[in-house]
Amino acid sequence: MAQADLIITNANIITMDPQNPRAEAVAVTDGLISAVGSSAEVAGLLGDATEVVDFEGGTLCAGFVEPHSHVLLMAMLLAPQVSDCRSFNCPTWQDIEAVISERVAQTPAGEPILIYGLDPIVHDHPMPSRDELDAFTTSHPLVVIALSAHTISANTAAFEFAGITAETPDPPGGRFGKAADGSLDGVVHEATAVAMTAGPLLAAADFDLVASLRDQAADLSRAGFTTVGELLVQDHDMPVMAALQAAGDLPIRLRWYEGTNHTLKPTGSAGDTDPMVRQVGLKLWVDGSPLEGKILSSEPFLDTKVTRDMGLTAPCCGSANYTEEELLTIVRAYADSGLQFACHVQGDAATDRILNVYETVLRERNMIGTDHRWRLEHCGETTKAQFERANSLGVTCSMFVRHVYYFGDTYVDDILGEDRGSHWMRLRSAIDSGISISLHHDGYFTPPVPIGNLETATTRVSKSGRKLGTDECIAIDEALNAITINAAWHLFSDTEVGSIEVGKFADFTELSADPYTVEPSDLEATVRVLGTWINGQRVDPS
Repeated sequence: MAQADLIITNANIITMDPQNPRAEAVAVTDGLISAVGSSAEVAGLLGDATEVVDFEGGTLCAGFVEPHSHVLLMAMLLAPQVSDCRSFNCPTWQDIEAVISERVAQTPAGEPILIYGLDPIVHDHPMPSRDELDAFTTSHPLVVIALSAHTISANTAAFEFAGITAETPDPPGGRFGKAADGSLDGVVHEATAVAMTAGPLLAAADFDLVASLRDQAADLSRAGFTTVGELLVQDHDMPVMAALQAAGDLPIRLRWYEGTNHTLKPTGSAGDTDPMVRQVGLKLWVDGSPLEGKILSSEPFLDTKVTRDMGLTAPCCGSANYTEEELLTIVRAYADSGLQFACHVQGDAATDRILNVYETVLRERNMIGTDHRWRLEHCGETTKAQFERANSLGVTCSMFVRHVYYFGDTYVDDILGEDRGSHWMRLRSAIDSGISISLHHDGYFTPPVPIGNLETATTRVSKSGRKLGTDECIAIDEALNAITINAAWHLFSDTEVGSIEVGKFADFTELSADPYTVEPSDLEATVRVLGTWINGQRVDPS
């Protein structure tokens, strides 16, 4: 047997391989795992040139996998040229106003100003109107981007810069808000319309997108991720993705999903095998963000100041971006590409809509029972019966459980009520229905803290300390599966990563403590990521 390039020994290894869940040592040869077992067993691969790392009892886990992120949007929204006004930087709307005024004073006329992070609930201010932003400046294209990035506000100069008028037709799945007289009111809804408005401003901002992408990839590596799903690549992003693939030196592996568009034709195809950067799927939407009242539910939202500020008139069950017929047209058109679908869905009525579409197309193509792995993303209000239906169709679910921590109190008190709000993200129901769930952070929306995902999944405690729907808690091994092997499976990468097994890439995450030995409520405070390894090389994400 060939000598190993690297042996990590005297370690507490969490392999995520159910046939061999724990080990003391792992050997790496040519970037692949060549042995896993006791220190004595792996010592057989020791040679004169083998590097040996004594972990002194430290914990090594299979590399964490983030199945749903937005590295491209992070690179743009969190670039230095965009003012980061998320609530932990700007606690109030008045703070955001001060940032806008300062940017206006410092920016030459005609240059765009981009503000990111308005949370209408936390900042207690609705998305500003065109007139409100015009009061700051008519000399600069100015956009304010909501925390969710599903909605933006633009001033008159921004619309002019983007070439959008009151006569511009709404793109599929998006909408330009209108005043009573038919003029643009300044608020732009959902990804397709947002991209048309903010895209030209972002393109004009003077920054190196590839360098910014590397910065975000480094942050994700520091957080403990070794493989990341990029869930929205648009036509204009293709050259950037090609450049990243050609360079091959990111500190993470990237698996990306192309956004569907009006052409109904994918630019990519299934079958790429690049180990670092490759396309695996297509991104769809049914509805939007619950924090903006844009999910489609079977029951009405609460009638509160928060929901009224969203523009909802009681009784209101929300809205969707696409009708079932529109979704059916899209899925049918793309289904023969062989690429996997991943569909954003939050409300329970929206879940019915996409499951109807998925079932119709899967049956038309005799794909039920095949390994298609079509996905549902987020699944906030999805019910046990819907999870069971999804599982019967071979549809899997990636869930955004950190919503419970950051927004659970608001869902209960201001948006959905006690039962629906406290049971947002039914992880236990999903697993009991046979779904191999994954957990994600949605990129820019919440900080990437995989150990935080473990804690929230196992405790369901909100940021205020409130317990919410604890009957939907899952066990630590189920939560770890959801950020390793299950997440890798969601990305069609489970034969490469997600567990420490012979033949897979030597991708590891080094931890300060064993999550199995820590009380669930203490996970985030106790377990720290100490570093990651890709192909058996410790990553320096500086």
